[in-house]
Amino acid sequence: MVAGFFGMNVGGVPFAENKAGFFIVVTVVLTLTAAIGWWILRQKQR
Repeated sequence: MVAGFFGMNVGGVPFAENKAGFFIVVTVVLTLTAAIGWWILRQKQR
């Protein structure tokens, strides 16, 4: 994932003009990753 963030050098990158855009995208990805991981672990316990 980290290489993908630093490798985004194409036009139309979300939040490219925003100073905190990179951190917004990282926060969203980490939140989704944590939520999916929690959901998978919860499914395994059942």
